[in-house]
Amino acid sequence: MCQIRHDILCGEFEAGQKLILSELKERYQVGGTPLREAMVQLSWQKYVTMKPQKGFWVADVSLDELRGILKTRLALGHVALQDAIKKGDEAWELQILTAFHKLNRLDPESILFDYDEWELRHKEFHLSLVACDGSEFIREMISHIYDQQERYRHFLLNARLSPEKTVS
Repeated sequence: MCQIRHDILCGEFEAGQKLILSELKERYQVGGTPLREAMVQLSWQKYVTMKPQKGFWVADVSLDELRGILKTRLALGHVALQDAIKKGDEAWELQILTAFHKLNRLDPESILFDYDEWELRHKEFHLSLVACDGSEFIREMISHIYDQQERYRHFLLNARLSPEKTVS
C-alpha cells in the first residue's frame, strides 16, 4: 500500500485515472487479495475512489477541496501549536531545532537535490512543531491532512490542476 500511496502522492497516476488491478499486481509484484485490501484502505484515506463492482479510480482533485484541506490544516495546526507551546519542554524544542537543521541542510539548487527527501524532512519539521505529550491523535490527523495537501502540491508542480478542473 505504501508504494501505491507514494505513487499517487507523487502524481504517477492522474486524478480520475482508473486503476486496473491486473496492471497494479504486475507493477507492484503483489497478489490480488493484498492489493484489494490496500485499495480499500486507500479509499478510506481518500486517495482512491471505490465503485462497487466497477473498480478503483485515483481520487479527483478540485480547488474547493484544496481550499478545504488548507483551511482544516491551518485550524488544526493552530490548536495543536498552542497546546504544544503550553506543554513543550526542552526536548520538544531540541526536536524542532533538529528537524529544522535537517531540512535546512538540503539545497534545492544542488544537482544532487532529492525532492522526496525534502518532502520527508519538511513534513518532519512541521509535525515536530506540534509534537508534545498527549498530541498523538491530532498529530496523526495533521499528518494525514498534510499528505493530502502534498498530493495537491505534486499536481500543481506538474501543472495538472487548472482552475477549470473542479471535479470532486
